[in-house]
Amino acid sequence: MLTLDQSREYTRFKKLDTFFDNNGSAISTYPPFQTEVAAFHDNFEQLEALIPQKDGTGTGITTGKTALKHSVADRLAVICTTTKAYALKFNNPPLAAEVNFRANEMFRLKDADFLPFVLHMQELITPLLTDENYIPYGVTAEAITAIVTDAQNFNSLIGAADVEASGSTVANKDIDAAIKLGASKQHIVEVILQMLFYAGGAAVSNALSHAKEVFQEHGLI
Repeated sequence: MLTLDQSREYTRFKKLDTFFDNNGSAISTYPPFQTEVAAFHDNFEQLEALIPQKDGTGTGITTGKTALKHSVADRLAVICTTTKAYALKFNNPPLAAEVNFRANEMFRLKDADFLPFVLHMQELITPLLTDENYIPYGVTAEAITAIVTDAQNFNSLIGAADVEASGSTVANKDIDAAIKLGASKQHIVEVILQMLFYAGGAAVSNALSHAKEVFQEHGLI
């Protein structure tokens, strides 16, 4: 277990790491700083490998859940990195930001939020598969389908109680309540985006995905 001071330091470095990830385009314009940031990323990944992780014991999830989640995160991270390179080369910063996730960020998502995240990535990447500029990057429909299938299998290992208590269920209910109280779609999105520095890109991406579901239910999109 981390001490309180260690936990605070880890949180501080995590926020800095996320900030660097989300501002890669700007950082790349100054090579000396880019080199320093790359070294920071490497050191931070080594640090994260030492952080104690919760295992699935006693949560209603069967043996093999952790390994399967790692496998999906690792493979999807490769595709996200490839897609980010494509997006930056062809001047699509919004796409680069949306797929800017590493395997360890994906793995730390709440279990019940993992499949929605993978499906969101599939939704972003699938339209690119017929793009003549994207095809040379080697991402295939078969690879994405295999990742989604494994994510679905992972989801099936989660107990019904875990899913009901998950962040996705709570988020949907909170967004639904906000709309019923008069909050606009724009206001809700702005509030979610303000979480970026505190919660990280993966959490914000999930929240936007949940918001989209609720917006559709209310006929707002």
